[in-house]
Amino acid sequence: MGILIAVAVIALILVALMLMMFRKDETNGHSAGANAARKAGIDPAELEKKESAPKDISKAGQEWIKKLVDAQKALPGSDPMRPRLAKMQETLTAIYTRDEQLSSRDDNVRKMETYYLPTVDKLMTRYAGLLNEPDVENVTKSKEEIRGAMDQVNGAFDKVLNNMYSDDNLDISTDIAVMDKILERDALK
Repeated sequence: MGILIAVAVIALILVALMLMMFRKDETNGHSAGANAARKAGIDPAELEKKESAPKDISKAGQEWIKKLVDAQKALPGSDPMRPRLAKMQETLTAIYTRDEQLSSRDDNVRKMETYYLPTVDKLMTRYAGLLNEPDVENVTKSKEEIRGAMDQVNGAFDKVLNNMYSDDNLDISTDIAVMDKILERDALK
C-alpha cells in the first residue's frame, strides 16, 4: 500500500515538473529549457540544433527522439543521466534513419516502439520524480538502478542498429569472396 502511495506522489511531482518545463520564464521570455541550458554552461543555440529529430525519419521516431530531448533538457546539467540520454538519442536517430532506408520495417524497431521505448519513458518519469526526493539510501539506489537500466537499453539499441546492417555486411562479404575467387581463377592472386 505504501508503494502505491509513493508511486502516486511521484506521478504528481512529475506532472508538476512537466508543467514547469513547458512554461515560459516570465523574467526574460526564454523557455525554461533555454534557461537551464545557460545555467549548465551550454549554449542554447547549440542545444536547439540537437533538439529536433531529422525530418527524413518516421513521425513515431521523431516523437520518441523529442521525448528523449525533453527529458534530457529537464535534468540538471551535471546529472549522470544526461550522457545516457544523449547516447540514446543519437542511436535512435541512426536506427530510425536506417529503418527508413530499408525496404521493409525492421521487427526490432517495432518491438523497440511497443515495449522498450515506453518502458524507457516510464523509467525517465520515475527518475525525474526521484530528483526532488531526499538523498536517502532507497532513492539513491533507485536512481542508480534506472541509470543501469539505461546503460543496458543503450547496449541493446546499439545491437539493433548493428543488426540492421547485417544484410549489407553479408552482401559485401559475398562480393569480396566472389571477387577473390575470380582473381584466383584468373591467376591474378
